[in-house]
Amino acid sequence: MLVQLRRPALARIAPGLLAAAVLTPLAAGNGGYFPPAWGWSAAALLWAAAIAVLARDEVEVTAAEVVSVAAFGLLTVWMLVSAAWSGDTTSAVLEAERALVYVSGLVGLLLVSRRGEAIGSLLAGAVVAVTATCAYGLVGRLFPSVHAVGGIADTGRLAEPVGYWNGLGILAAMGAIVALGLAAHVRGRAGRIAAACALPVVTVALYFTFSRGAWIAFGFGVASAVAVDRRRWFLLLTALAEAPWIAVGVAVAATSPALTHAASPVGPAASEGHVLALVLLGCTVAAGATAGLLRLVERRFEPSPAATRIGHGATLAAAVILVLIALVRFGSPVAIAGDLYDRFNAPPPGGFNGTAGHVGRNLNLRLFSLSGNARAGLWRIAWQDVRGHPLLGSGAGTYERYYLQHRDTGLKVKNAHNLYLETLADLGPVGLVLLVAGLAAPLVAGLRARREPLVPAALGGFAAYLLHAGADWDWQMTAITLTALTCAAGLLTSTPRARWRVSITARPVRGGALAAVALLAVLALGGLRGNAAAAGSQRAASTQHWAAAESDARTAVAWAPWSADARIALGLALRGQGRQAAAHDAFAAAVARDPASWQAWLDLARTSSGRERAHAIAMARRLDPREPQVLAFR
Repeated sequence: MLVQLRRPALARIAPGLLAAAVLTPLAAGNGGYFPPAWGWSAAALLWAAAIAVLARDEVEVTAAEVVSVAAFGLLTVWMLVSAAWSGDTTSAVLEAERALVYVSGLVGLLLVSRRGEAIGSLLAGAVVAVTATCAYGLVGRLFPSVHAVGGIADTGRLAEPVGYWNGLGILAAMGAIVALGLAAHVRGRAGRIAAACALPVVTVALYFTFSRGAWIAFGFGVASAVAVDRRRWFLLLTALAEAPWIAVGVAVAATSPALTHAASPVGPAASEGHVLALVLLGCTVAAGATAGLLRLVERRFEPSPAATRIGHGATLAAAVILVLIALVRFGSPVAIAGDLYDRFNAPPPGGFNGTAGHVGRNLNLRLFSLSGNARAGLWRIAWQDVRGHPLLGSGAGTYERYYLQHRDTGLKVKNAHNLYLETLADLGPVGLVLLVAGLAAPLVAGLRARREPLVPAALGGFAAYLLHAGADWDWQMTAITLTALTCAAGLLTSTPRARWRVSITARPVRGGALAAVALLAVLALGGLRGNAAAAGSQRAASTQHWAAAESDARTAVAWAPWSADARIALGLALRGQGRQAAAHDAFAAAVARDPASWQAWLDLARTSSGRERAHAIAMARRLDPREPQVLAFR
């Protein structure tokens, strides 16, 4: 009897447990940016999918789920196929390995979820992971001595543990939107209180990132949630009631000079951090208590149709007034657009990074700059790539190569800071259509199920990601995209009725499903072995342990024979041991596998002579004419 009672409860919380168990370590490990994280996360998600296949008798499927999973699956295949015309197998395989994480995430989360019941668990798991990540990052800000070096506190833009401030910013923004929705609509007072307690933590972490794009995405996500919420009056009431506790935490953070200037002395930073910690604790308790009181209000009050109409009219009137004020203050829409364009293209504000003994400018000022930090130039080069490869694209993961060849500044980047434009440049219209289809299907499902109480929270979090991904490299950080896909899974499973019911009790069906999952898991684990060995070789080389670097590099070559990077690592290890001839052969093999790698050509030049050296350095200069290492080569 005890087992029978536990199984339904476990089934209800399983989606959230899976989401939290995968997202938390991914976010803690540099946001899942580096390849070794892709293998274990995909394998873990596929393992959960295999358990679900064994435990279930049938699978309920909607058209939106089929479209989303199929689109991401085909996108992964298209990335691999693109190596045929790009000639860059290394980048194509790496991009496909990352995309496999997203396919595995959707499949795993959908299979462990019960239709119409899982959205609350999924969103709760995402909030737990985001809150834990933000809390860990805030420890270094509230208690600066933890990360202080030489009496200087780490008080720049908050990035830990994700490793990128804008990445932590959008993660916190999604968490705040979802937590607000849960605090307003989740069943049970305890759930609402817990969600509300997360709000001060994630919003203060969001503030310390000083990420303008994340704040814009946060506003867009909240507006999206309000727009589709059938009980938006209570969502707005919850937001207004929780706003003072959020505002107090942010206000204390913003008015703490030592915490808002980079390279502050550890003494003042610690003093202000301890005060903020106490304030944040109080705000957290107050936010939870407010959510509990609002639950009582909701039970006793429901606005009449007349009050609802008045509220809608007041909202519309306020929007019109704000538009008129903007027109009076800033001029016509054309003038406003031109001013925004000029501000976006302006050079980024500087002086925020401090040095030992010299603090930087007040980071609060950064929030009022509209500079795009050179993004316009990145997008221009991406569009040139699109025009140069209009049908198929230049190949998965090749934007960096194209950018290095055509940049007109010394700025080095790997991505275009725009998911949609970079996908069009790399994978052509086919790749963009597959990406948009995979991302749009959950939105369509959510709009159809908008009567469900928690759908607005999931849709708001997902919408924030979709907007932010158009101005940053969120796709490359698997913790961020998987958090968004957790919201997407909630939208996809929110429809109480499925279009198809597929029985998996028959041995051929269950066996085929398990075989497919096992095959993907083997591929993920194989990628993990090769990527982990390559990373190990790099670490060993950085400490000049050349024998260990060689051993790991040979393992990487064995597990990833298509990889030029593995052969470059092997060549570096061999050259470090003075084995020039063997290193030359390794670099020549890297060039053969990736003729567009300036690094491979430069390393080949360093281990060759005569015409071969001249040709190698000429190729390196053609592929990256502004690279200092290439220009300095003699």
